[in-house]
Amino acid sequence: MFMEVDGCQNNTASTVNYVEHVQCRISLKFFPRGDLRILLISPMGTESVLLFERPLDIISSTFDDWPFLSVHYWGEKIAGRWEIKITRRMANSTADYI
Repeated sequence: MFMEVDGCQNNTASTVNYVEHVQCRISLKFFPRGDLRILLISPMGTESVLLFERPLDIISSTFDDWPFLSVHYWGEKIAGRWEIKITRRMANSTADYI
């Protein structure tokens, strides 16, 4: 999944050039949710794990408009393609993209 971001370049009063933090609000149903890993990749290629696998998290509840936050992109330019990769841990310890 990806999103093209322009930093409000068409509105000079609201233009955002550099990032302080990034927040992704995610709604996701998956069981067990502890098998998921969520990775965010900035236009400059910086990767931040928003959610690590948690083998003991076997709760069947969902992520409903859940805020995930990262400050790994501090000072990067905001404009460009932001990508989210969601993987799940498999029984044989390999990852599979969802």
